[in-house]
Amino acid sequence: MERLYFLGLVCVAFVMPFGIVLSNISIIGLFIIWLIVKKRQVNAKQRYSILMFISLFIISVVGLIWTSTISKGLFTVEKSFALLLFPIIIGTGPKLKREQLIWVLLMFSVSVIIASCISLLDRLHFIYLTNRSLVTIFKYYNTHLNFLSLLGLHPTYFSLYLLFSMISLTIIFCIKDRPVGIPLIVLVIAILFITFIIYLCASRSIILITGLFVFLSFTLWLFRKCNILNATAVIFAIIVLSGFIIYNLPETNNTKKRFENLIKDNGSTSLRYELGESRFSRWKVILENYSEFYLVGVGTGDSQQFLNECYRENDLKNALRKEYNSHNQYLDYFIKYGVLGLIAFSLVLFLSLRHAYYKGEKLYLIFIVLIILVCMGESFFLRQKGVVFYSFFNSLLFFNSFKISD
Repeated sequence: MERLYFLGLVCVAFVMPFGIVLSNISIIGLFIIWLIVKKRQVNAKQRYSILMFISLFIISVVGLIWTSTISKGLFTVEKSFALLLFPIIIGTGPKLKREQLIWVLLMFSVSVIIASCISLLDRLHFIYLTNRSLVTIFKYYNTHLNFLSLLGLHPTYFSLYLLFSMISLTIIFCIKDRPVGIPLIVLVIAILFITFIIYLCASRSIILITGLFVFLSFTLWLFRKCNILNATAVIFAIIVLSGFIIYNLPETNNTKKRFENLIKDNGSTSLRYELGESRFSRWKVILENYSEFYLVGVGTGDSQQFLNECYRENDLKNALRKEYNSHNQYLDYFIKYGVLGLIAFSLVLFLSLRHAYYKGEKLYLIFIVLIILVCMGESFFLRQKGVVFYSFFNSLLFFNSFKISD
């Protein structure tokens, strides 16, 4: 039965990049297996950790008490159900060996690459049918939301899947006693391909985080291998070269345009209707209108209604028309559950980060840092894909050891 439980985890990881229906079926299957499998011995500290993680779900249920739109609140609770299930299933289920963890991560990475290939082939097929040049793969109708239209995925969520897969594959490659060999050339090709797909997804926050991780990783490696002067010279040269390449990208490049819009869109009236109000502009008006809900928030189901009122009162017509969310998970918790909810969410992330650091769990540490960073520019838990990804891998890496040597 323990092997069946392990295969259930592999199945959940493998179908995660695809449809919600497949994901839900795999989660139900894992839950049924968990009901009949022999549970591990759970001590008081582990019970506290499980309770800590499911508190995020409990908060969403409690927030129904003072929400005025119960139907939307219940839908939010439904999307958050993974925050309850995975900490209990993985926290009390059989403990996994590192070899099994590696297989779960590998299957997730393989699945993400398969999904990327399907999306890329779909866009290439579109280019072929419309007799366009291959260069048009970088135009708006082949990137961002359009690139993932066949699979119905959101570029930010899928880009984070890609980045986490890249990091997982790199760390697995560095493990000497890994259960499956990964040739260096295969790893390099996979990383280049994943980077290319992240670029086509055109999620600005994930591209910035990817660049930050790659730069820091390369810098640390370089300073270990070279003297300070040579390492500094190489890094400076790479920065200059990267800047030159980015500056000279064609004006039709949609990813470049999205970054230019981010820089230009400072909320000024002349640009509001052409580009859409910036996140900074929206964050400002949200906080200015939030004083009366400071302590407990507007409730689980009323956040979008509150945001729309803010946009209407401040003449943010584009944001109102498209019903933009807050694009910040910390602000989303603050709006829904007030300062108490924000403290609870921040505390869960801080304690997870602390656990990963003191236990020497490098992959889990990187995972939590990724979540902390992406939540600064996205309401990551607003969609079920974000909740499932966080809750599954958070529980998997917290309750099972993935220690590796330096």
